[in-house]
Amino acid sequence: MIDALLASPHRRLVEFGGRHVEARESDLDFYGRLGAWYHTRGVIRDQRLLFTAHMGTSRYPAHREAAHVLLQGLRTYEVARLLRYLKEHVRSVPRPVKRAVEHWLRRRERNEAWFDEVALRDRRNLKTLYASLHIRPSPRAGQILFDRRCPADSRLAVVKRIARIRSPREKARLIVQQRIFASTALGAVGALEPPVLAAVIDVMTPQQLANSLAALKRRGAFNHPELRRLIEAKLEEGRSDGRFQDARVLRAMDAVGDDAVGRQLSSIATERLRARGRIRKSTAMLVDKSGSMEVALTVGCHLASLCSTVMAAPLWMYAFDSVGRRIETPEDESLAGWQQAFGTLRAGGVTSIGAPLVNMARDGVEPEQIVIITDGEENTAPRFQHMYSELCEAVGRSVPVIVVFVAERDTGATSLERDLRRQGADYTAYRFAGDLYSLPNVIPFLSQPSRVDVCAQVLDTPLPTYADLERLPPGFDPATCQLI
Repeated sequence: MIDALLASPHRRLVEFGGRHVEARESDLDFYGRLGAWYHTRGVIRDQRLLFTAHMGTSRYPAHREAAHVLLQGLRTYEVARLLRYLKEHVRSVPRPVKRAVEHWLRRRERNEAWFDEVALRDRRNLKTLYASLHIRPSPRAGQILFDRRCPADSRLAVVKRIARIRSPREKARLIVQQRIFASTALGAVGALEPPVLAAVIDVMTPQQLANSLAALKRRGAFNHPELRRLIEAKLEEGRSDGRFQDARVLRAMDAVGDDAVGRQLSSIATERLRARGRIRKSTAMLVDKSGSMEVALTVGCHLASLCSTVMAAPLWMYAFDSVGRRIETPEDESLAGWQQAFGTLRAGGVTSIGAPLVNMARDGVEPEQIVIITDGEENTAPRFQHMYSELCEAVGRSVPVIVVFVAERDTGATSLERDLRRQGADYTAYRFAGDLYSLPNVIPFLSQPSRVDVCAQVLDTPLPTYADLERLPPGFDPATCQLI
């Protein structure tokens, strides 16, 4: 199950749902607590959705109760996707899930500004929730969604006014005054004059801004001194914003193409990742650069950047094909620095996963854990199992191994997995499915003393109950009109 959590389903929910069913039926108690734990610590939304769906359809009443609470934190499109998944996978929407969705809708109906914001962002999916489950909307909700008559005092009416106004400054004033969501504002304003761009940046959250940096750069915002200052100030707010996602910051760093903004994002990502916890075990990371392993070099570069950010112990980097070679830690341990360190490496040659352990023995490197990024198919001596045995004998203990597999496999274990199993090695395997957003999931398992401690942390997580509905986070900030 932990293996499955690293991968991003990329909306292939039915394929990944089978793993959730298997895990749930194997251990009801652990699965429920893992779902609650993942809702607070996990970074992949589709996995949170799958936990909610399979807890909501569980035969165990405590799972259904917990799913009712967990569903309240999903966004509109996620609830709609959950319903589509249940109809496709379970062939029905059970009554407990329908009650949870109705509770979700009624919470938003009770707050007119909240409901307006949800309708502005995703009218189509919001209508689907009412119609597909035959839930009667409140009079105001029915007027907005099904009669297409916006109350004069609603924020939806303001958006229609913005679309009719010609003055860029007046458009900008209304966007800021009414805190109109950025993508909604962009759809209403037409031409993007500097005052309108400034207003859109002002109403964005730091996360929305990070997601939009490349688009803003294309529109010339970085070349306008005042707009650039607004962008930098908004990003600084992300240091303390709980909604700012570390993985998306890393992707923004890779896409923005601006050195100054890249350094700012790197600083923010470093600070936020360190707040998650530090890796206190010395770590050797081995990156496969044999034939067709370009993806391993990319993943290795990003994971090196992540790990070096939170390391409180030595980190040694090696690349290998038929031989191993040391990758020196750059002075600048940001993603850009590691990309430069990896810059001369090209994938090619045969595969000896044991080769870098030869280098480690020569360098006197004795790590407390090993991370291997590879497809797992070893075809040349020295083989990992032999060199690993010598390493464990030299240090006088078993060294945990974390393998990040970067090639999709439908069935069967790799040669590396078979060797590790035969040796009885303490190893964990992850399947990387191409989404760099998932890589921060690796960090908690490197920073924990052992997998046993990770499981203990999960088992210490209580299942939510109906009593927690009274203590739900607000979900909406009336001051900024932002969904939380």
